[in-house]
Amino acid sequence: MKKRMIGVLLLIFCLCMQASPFVYAQSADATNSLAYIVYEQDTKQIIAQQNIQQQADASLLSRMMCALVVLESSINGQTVSTSDYVTPVSYSVSADGKYKLYASKQYTVDVLLKAAMLGNADNCARVLAYHINPRTDFFVSLMNQTAARIGMTQTFFTSPDGGEKSLQRTTAYDAALFYEYALKNTQFKRILTNEVTTLWDGITLFNTCDIAFSLKKEFDSPLAGGVYTGTTQAKGSTLMMHITLPVPAGVDTETTAPMKLILAFFSQGTEDATQYAHNLVTEVQTNYRKVRFFKANQEVDTRTVAGQSLKLLANADLFCVAPLEVDAKSYVQNISFTFNMAENSTLTQELEPPIFEGQSLGSANLLLRDGSVQSVLVVAGNTIQTDNQAVNHFLAIYEDYQPLFIFIFVLLIVEAVILTTKIIYHIQMKRK
Repeated sequence: MKKRMIGVLLLIFCLCMQASPFVYAQSADATNSLAYIVYEQDTKQIIAQQNIQQQADASLLSRMMCALVVLESSINGQTVSTSDYVTPVSYSVSADGKYKLYASKQYTVDVLLKAAMLGNADNCARVLAYHINPRTDFFVSLMNQTAARIGMTQTFFTSPDGGEKSLQRTTAYDAALFYEYALKNTQFKRILTNEVTTLWDGITLFNTCDIAFSLKKEFDSPLAGGVYTGTTQAKGSTLMMHITLPVPAGVDTETTAPMKLILAFFSQGTEDATQYAHNLVTEVQTNYRKVRFFKANQEVDTRTVAGQSLKLLANADLFCVAPLEVDAKSYVQNISFTFNMAENSTLTQELEPPIFEGQSLGSANLLLRDGSVQSVLVVAGNTIQTDNQAVNHFLAIYEDYQPLFIFIFVLLIVEAVILTTKIIYHIQMKRK
């Protein structure tokens, strides 16, 4: 009887393990070999994560960073364009043998970028780097400077093609930071969204990150794309992708917004990255929503300034990602304020008159239960010009009825002019 009960409990445990999209039947070593992050682009919230600070292979990311540096570079004062032509100085072939470049033949920056990013063509990355600067060490320094500027503190590059695997390094968190930054470049973003494209000599390139486009169709996404290297049979794989999950049908679009997800996945084993990506995105779509916490011009707080009530209003809509089963307001642990009443002025915790309606006062900072801080600018909802409440009350009435006061003031001036004219007329008549 006891053995039967143990068997039943084990069966239930196994079924529960299979039901969760985040859990797979694998050893502890396999779990430690995985690193992934699901990151919301607008709010910069981490929705799902595992080993995000664990050292990961930077080979694919090296070629991605190489492409970004090329797109951000200039030659002789002219920004590099994807329509520019590049002439290799020597013959080369990619490590997988698929992509051959011939000396003295011209290739556009566009096709070289696509081959390097989507086709993992290491020789194309080297040619692009050489096009910017013949010194590889100088170009690599540009890559590391860009990484530092983005905030990728755990990333170090040693080559533009990702060849020196023993020295370069990155993390899933840094990869997400890079991807979020790189998407701001329209040319970079356009290349990532190519599902199939044509290169030189009639070569057709299929984006191996097919899960991005599969998910795009499944969730009717307006935008998706990514890059992938590795297979389930080969040891190690890297996947980086983005997808915009639309607001589900029947959900209020006034209070809910599309989620712009970025996913970075690194495996040192034989795990199927595409299956993980599918389950992670499905989990987020099923259990999370990007909801509006504050509407533009909504009252965030009321402060007492000089003995008077001052309304603090949100300057714009504030959306945050929260679990479906949790009320959005209860997802906020704390709200703090940072006041900065004038441009380039020092931060202060106190508000002092004069304060005018619509004036920017600083920001409201929401500490959420997931540990992230979301901020929204706040403006004054009313005017407080002096410490005297009676004066402020009159000034408030004047602002509310300003046209009427102006009309009355004009009438008084007209009456004064008429009266003055009459007085002058009577004086002149008496003198006669």
